[in-house]
Amino acid sequence: MSASKRSGDLEQVSLFTRQLSVLLDAHVPLVRALDCYAHGVQSGELQNCVADVSARVSSGHSLSGALGSYPRWFSATYLAIVKSGEASGGLSQALMLLADLLERQVRLSKKVVSALTYPVVLLTVALACTGVFVFWVFPQMLPMYGGLTLPWPTQLLIAGSRAAVPLLLALAAAVSLARAIVPGYLQRHPAQQVELARRALRLPVCGLLLRRLALARVLYVFRALLEAGLPLLTSLTRAADAAGNSWVREQLLEAVRQVGDGETLQQALDYSEVFPPGLLQMLAAGEEAASLSSVAGRLAEWCDSEAEQALGQFTVLLEPILMAGMGLGVGFVLVSAMLPTISLINSL
Repeated sequence: MSASKRSGDLEQVSLFTRQLSVLLDAHVPLVRALDCYAHGVQSGELQNCVADVSARVSSGHSLSGALGSYPRWFSATYLAIVKSGEASGGLSQALMLLADLLERQVRLSKKVVSALTYPVVLLTVALACTGVFVFWVFPQMLPMYGGLTLPWPTQLLIAGSRAAVPLLLALAAAVSLARAIVPGYLQRHPAQQVELARRALRLPVCGLLLRRLALARVLYVFRALLEAGLPLLTSLTRAADAAGNSWVREQLLEAVRQVGDGETLQQALDYSEVFPPGLLQMLAAGEEAASLSSVAGRLAEWCDSEAEQALGQFTVLLEPILMAGMGLGVGFVLVSAMLPTISLINSL
């Protein structure tokens, strides 16, 4: 599962996969199960894709082959698990694994969004209220101060309000230009993209959260692929694509190459510096005991829990910082507006 897939798309694919797995487990024919989703109450792009997949399966294509025509919705990892289920005769079980995996990814995404919603709303409301006062209320008060020598905070507020609109327009243009140029630049220079991803993992508090989220995604996908019967190296390669961080992905792919050259999984992952030593020892023990998928699943749950704790720490730190910043900003605006009013009253 590509970590870059939009959360809305991911949730739709998760619902489709769960419904399909339930129907197949109830011995509903595959084409009929696909038609149940394609002609359901909801309508949209995915429903149209599933209708075409149903037609292709009816004409003799495999499910994995038909789904492969829609890479936006169904990633290489998704297709690999479906293909493995088809080959082993356990398609419904493979789809249940996929549904579990997708639902966990949806939950992770929703946790991040819900944790950031309150601070973002708070900041937006504060900026909107301050903007209304600075750009609409305060300019109507300025004629009252004619002839007064304005204190420096008020002069600074006036200068800032006059410069804000051009600065905001310039900032919007710069952001739009960066969005148009930076993705292409990073695509042409993958080493720079990997370096930025590596630096992101070293940020205080936020870096730990990003690392735990990446490890949870990798381990969940790794376990699902192993349980679907895919070989170790194939599973690790597909899991690397789900990391959502290009540095983690490159390190894991290098570990795959080292395992292919004869290194043990523990040695290769140790060189990669992706997994903490404790997790690495547990993976090695699971490999020795032939229960690697089970251990990977438990570690994924642990990383998920750690990511949730890191997210909680991040929001706990973010909220007082935002409150302090908003308090200082609003306080400065109010003081700047009140000082000339006090001077005017004293001069009467």
